[in-house]
Amino acid sequence: NLSDTLKKLKITAVDSTEDSLEGCLDCLLQALAQNNMETSEKMQGSGILQVFASLLTPQSSCTAKVANIIAEVAKNAEREAEGNFSSLKMRSPWPGQDCFSSTCKRPARGF
Repeated sequence: NLSDTLKKLKITAVDSTEDSLEGCLDCLLQALAQNNMETSEKMQGSGILQVFASLLTPQSSCTAKVANIIAEVAKNAEREAEGNFSSLKMRSPWPGQDCFSSTCKRPARGF
C-alpha cells in the first residue's frame, strides 16, 4: 500500500538502516512505474520529499534511488503543468488573432 509505505518511510528514514529503506524506495519506484501521476501527487502531499533531503548523501547507498524518485516526481509535475497550460485558450484582444500562433500581433491600423 502506497500510503503505508510513505508513512513508514517518513518515520524510519532518519533512524533506519539503508537496507530497510531500500525496500521502501523500491516500492515507491514500482508505484511510480504503475501509476506515476497519482503516485507523484500522493508523494508530494505526504511531505516525503522533504525527508528525502536527508538521504541524498554521497556515502548513502540509497542516494541513486532517492534521486531517481525525485526526478520521476519532478517529471510528472512538469507533465501535469504542461497539460494544464495546453488546455488554456489564450484569447487575443484583437478579433481573429490566436495568441499561440506566430501571427499574434496587433493588427495595423489605418491612419
